[in-house]
Amino acid sequence: MLSGTIHGSKRLARRLAATALYAGLDATGANRRAVRGSYSHLRVLAYHGVCPDSVRHEAWVPPFFVTESAFRRQMEHLRRRFQPVSLRAAVEFAAQNGHFEPGSVAVTLDDGYYNNLTLAGRILAEFAIPATVFLATRCVDEAQLLPHDRVRFIRLWRAAEGEPPIPELEHFTRETIGTVLEQLDSLWPRYEARVTPEQMEILRPMTWREVRSAPPRFDFGGHTHNHTILGNETREVRR
Repeated sequence: MLSGTIHGSKRLARRLAATALYAGLDATGANRRAVRGSYSHLRVLAYHGVCPDSVRHEAWVPPFFVTESAFRRQMEHLRRRFQPVSLRAAVEFAAQNGHFEPGSVAVTLDDGYYNNLTLAGRILAEFAIPATVFLATRCVDEAQLLPHDRVRFIRLWRAAEGEPPIPELEHFTRETIGTVLEQLDSLWPRYEARVTPEQMEILRPMTWREVRSAPPRFDFGGHTHNHTILGNETREVRR
């Protein structure tokens, strides 16, 4: 415990120091010069989902989502300051030229949320920015909410009703996906009907039909089948 606290304090100190440094560099313009001068590599931005600004503070919204307005500002910045490219194009360019295209940055979106095609997609189209979406294929197959989103709903609803927490779901990031899915299979039918149309529209994964009909600016890759945390699994399950 003490060791973790010490290491955590050191990480926090480094983050605060870095924040102060970047703020100072930005104030002098040195940060912008450093960005323009460090074009020998590819930057990859990893997003998950985009949500309307109106629901940003709702407890059911994943904390790793960004709002439409924030995503638009960030994409505008990329278009103005960098060279947005797809991962596929970046790799092909590097294979042919021995280096990445100057100023290149790739936008990726994990999990395969439908909002990647709608909310994020409209903004990506506005700034002509390509993106690669990594799909958790079982969720696409079954048109089912991702495991962590179902866990979030169950935890919220049980807490609101004064029901005791379920250990396997309270600490699900340390469990095997089999353990988590076993709990979800038994509990989710009780709660599924509570998901509102708005929540479903924002959180549902895209379908295979939507994947196939996605605009050419989208590429797709794999993000495991069950959205498992590979470090929790046996070698056989990982394979």
